[in-house]
Amino acid sequence: MNEILILGAGYTGMAATMGLAGRTRRRDDVHITLVNPQARFTERLRLHQTASGQALDDLEIPDRLAGTGVDFIQGWVTGINAGAQTVQIDDRVTLRYDTLVYALGSVTDTSGVAGVDEFAYTLTDAQHAVLLAARLDAMSTGTVVVAGGGLTGVESAAEIAERHPDLDVVLVSRQTPGAMMGENARARLHRGLDRLGVQIRAGADVVKVMADGVALADGEVVPAQAVLWTTGVRVSPLATAAGLTVDDRGRIVTDESLRSVSHPNVYAVGDAAAIRQGYGVIHGTCQSGIPRDGDLQPMADLSPDQRVSRPGHGDLAERRSADPMNTDQQTFAEHRNLLFSIAYRLLGSVADAEDVVQDAWFKWSAEDRSQVADPKAYLARIVSNLAMERLRSTRRQRETYVGPWLPEPILTESDVAEDVVAAESISMAMLVVLETLSPLERAVFVLKEVFDFSYAEIAEAVERSEAAVRQAAHRAREHVRARRPRFEADHEKRRAATERFFAATIGGDVNALMELLAPDVKLWTDGGGKVRQAMRPVVGAANVLRWIAGNVKRPYEGVEIADMTAELVDINGGPGIVMRGAGRIIATITVDLDAQGRIVTVHNVANPDKLRAVAEGARRL
Repeated sequence: MNEILILGAGYTGMAATMGLAGRTRRRDDVHITLVNPQARFTERLRLHQTASGQALDDLEIPDRLAGTGVDFIQGWVTGINAGAQTVQIDDRVTLRYDTLVYALGSVTDTSGVAGVDEFAYTLTDAQHAVLLAARLDAMSTGTVVVAGGGLTGVESAAEIAERHPDLDVVLVSRQTPGAMMGENARARLHRGLDRLGVQIRAGADVVKVMADGVALADGEVVPAQAVLWTTGVRVSPLATAAGLTVDDRGRIVTDESLRSVSHPNVYAVGDAAAIRQGYGVIHGTCQSGIPRDGDLQPMADLSPDQRVSRPGHGDLAERRSADPMNTDQQTFAEHRNLLFSIAYRLLGSVADAEDVVQDAWFKWSAEDRSQVADPKAYLARIVSNLAMERLRSTRRQRETYVGPWLPEPILTESDVAEDVVAAESISMAMLVVLETLSPLERAVFVLKEVFDFSYAEIAEAVERSEAAVRQAAHRAREHVRARRPRFEADHEKRRAATERFFAATIGGDVNALMELLAPDVKLWTDGGGKVRQAMRPVVGAANVLRWIAGNVKRPYEGVEIADMTAELVDINGGPGIVMRGAGRIIATITVDLDAQGRIVTVHNVANPDKLRAVAEGARRL
């Protein structure tokens, strides 16, 4: 008997349950069990309506499962033993599984800002939404602050303003509310919010929630009698505790079929999944947690609209290929590598670039594309604008960054080095220079110099006149020319220098290091204040030698230097070293050479938050 255990009855959990039940209903060798804390199905996408006082249909899970043969157990999952293939329910019941479907979703993240837990309402579940509804009903006048300009925040602000016209509603958002929408849709949204009297405070960071309001990063206090927190989510720590391979947010890393990369009998769907594709990692959501491309997935049964093409079923494959949603997905997938390449060069962060591409997909899928003549240019426009907006919102964070800021390293294919322009444009040295440009100059430079967009295409993408784009391109070129290295060594010379530098460093060979280092060498170390690194660039061969000597003589983050291993790989378009120790990646090292072949720059990234993409092992470019 194949015991299939499904954890979580949200949108994707229920879709998985009903899909599998339908496909296996004639089989006697399959038994399905669904586990959920509540017996009522919670429509999370409509909880903002509950919060505003509207009553939703009462959907009982056992009623929905009637006649399917699926067993339902009400309870909390308290532990998973992946080795024994068992799950603990309420610490008292143990369930065995052959196949596990992990659909535990996410909850609002209240950990990052002081006072959120104590004073803010959330829409984590129906109970929290009902509490907010009761609070709003008790308020005859006053102000409600909604923190977060995503779909949940926007919908909540609109619903509250419409249902409670006597209350003042203030929508506070780091980015422009509705940033994931197209220009026309966003304009309509803002007009609608304006008609409802919603006050928009864009570009504002909430740093503290208090009993009587919220404090913003600029020191302003916005008085409020109720605060709804809708920004940020976190997933259950159960997958991490079970030893499954997870990403930096605790989501299970899966292949394209939603199968765990570390435990083949475990699948993850929805918010709990980080889906590894050939072009990078995408994150599941309750709206899009189950990809539609059935041919890629052993678990195509998870969704009613997934059908694997089989001999004699050519009509199904034809209908699927003619489906406009599949066409839209195919168009987006064809350009996804380009979009990630643009976003990464603009942001210098893998995580931010992935988020921008994900947001671009939401905008692309939501817009009317009947008039789009050039999808490539149109998508580049979406990504460029999203990336520029994110650059503006993160600039203050980078200004207050602890120690030198370096880009997040990324593994690249070896053939990238053969394309001089592409390799240089993602090098550490170039990304550091690009960081000194304005968001507009950076976007114009990348689109023109790297991807060879015309000035007319760039002007449309960044929503500026062609004359303004030409001026920005000229300023950017002059700025980059004045700051980037005057000499680019070939790949093999850099590889040899990298190997010699590492060997001399580990071996403490001062003479070899002196021969390798240029007199004006500069060492950049990025620890982000989380690990031991230099707090400012180390300049000059003598100072760099002194810094290296001081660090190789003592353990680093609990790991002896002798216990570390090094691997020579391609990082950011050139040779680099990945340092490992105690089962984790400790740092990446890349170097640049001068005309004499001496090392003129060393980039050492050790901030653990910036090593996750390298740890995943996927080559993104």
